[in-house]
Amino acid sequence: MNVHELKEKFMQKKQYAVESLNELLVFAKQAYIRNEINVNEYRSIVRELESQKSITSAE
Repeated sequence: MNVHELKEKFMQKKQYAVESLNELLVFAKQAYIRNEINVNEYRSIVRELESQKSITSAE
């Protein structure tokens, strides 16, 4: 699973679009805890989101 797929899953489950990267990070953590994603997917997602977060904060 990648960030795009996680956003789609978020939208299906929550019935609204994700509003922040932090909200998506929390959702990813919950998905990992519920065994909906594996540790490799979780690490990859967190890495990508943290990268996007640092780019956003630098602007």
